[in-house]
Amino acid sequence: MDRLIHSWEERVEGNKITEVQRSEHTFEQKSCHIEVGDSINQKFIEISTRQASFNSMSTDEKLAEIANLIENMLKRDGKFVTPDYSKVCCGFITDSVVKDYRKKMQCFRHCSDEAIGERKTYSEEQKNFFVDYGLTIVKAIHSLLQKR
Repeated sequence: MDRLIHSWEERVEGNKITEVQRSEHTFEQKSCHIEVGDSINQKFIEISTRQASFNSMSTDEKLAEIANLIENMLKRDGKFVTPDYSKVCCGFITDSVVKDYRKKMQCFRHCSDEAIGERKTYSEEQKNFFVDYGLTIVKAIHSLLQKR
């Protein structure tokens, strides 16, 4: 989390008054436009290696954790389940779309030179799109698996 600490001194010469005020502000990084509900945010906290809430993560960390969460939600007893995406996604998200998204996000989960190089090929705008799109996939999976 970015922390901003702001201090200032105000001195009034005539009255010899010195006032020191210190305040601390915490800011969350919200580069995405899709809201993360409490139950999904709790899942991110559970799978995060540092138990971080989603909005406190960097963009690259968000992408890694979205890929991790998708895998975590879809893997049952060592095998991947296939939700019926058509029930909520109207054909816009399918099993093959989710697989393709997960493959593309693998470079954010790994730290090889090749993976780091691949990450660098994406612009911030593309990464922000991947975050929003990934959250849409996560919300769809979450909704479908809750109905089971």
